[in-house]
Amino acid sequence: MEDLIKLSQEDIKQITNILSDDIIKHRNKIKEILDKYPDLISLHKLIGNAYYNSNSYKNAIECYERILPKIKHDTNTMINIGKSYLMLGNDQNFEKIITETENEIEKQNLKQKHNLIMVKVLHKLKQNKPKEMAELIRKAMEIDKLETKKVLTIIFEKFIMQNESISKTNKLELYKLICQIGETYA
Repeated sequence: MEDLIKLSQEDIKQITNILSDDIIKHRNKIKEILDKYPDLISLHKLIGNAYYNSNSYKNAIECYERILPKIKHDTNTMINIGKSYLMLGNDQNFEKIITETENEIEKQNLKQKHNLIMVKVLHKLKQNKPKEMAELIRKAMEIDKLETKKVLTIIFEKFIMQNESISKTNKLELYKLICQIGETYA
């Protein structure tokens, strides 16, 4: 159902502004609607933003925190929670959520960096440059060993074994190289 809601940023701003005007008066009805649609993440965000814009920070936090477990990696929602705690003067919870947000941003950046390195590995494989490929694999292993091993298995099965332009000898060498790197980082 979440995928059915596709609103433009401008529509979201307009709806948020409209909701902000009367949101406090209709708090009980809004709670009923949110309870009825607990998995409608966009609705929770929209209403959380409306509460925030109405300076009703406690209600904003409640909206955001209801959906946070479902969208653990949504740093924008985490920042909104932090801003709400800041406005309430709750420094302890502010510090906690901001620290969690910083950690999540760092994880996301590392995951993106890992993905980029693995694409470069494929490129070096295609160029038949095993030494450069090995160096990139080492960098990827330093970021995430388990994910790198999963991706290497896929690369070996889909790109090396099925590639007829790679000789059997080179396939064996690449397999040994992948195994050697995997053992080094085991």
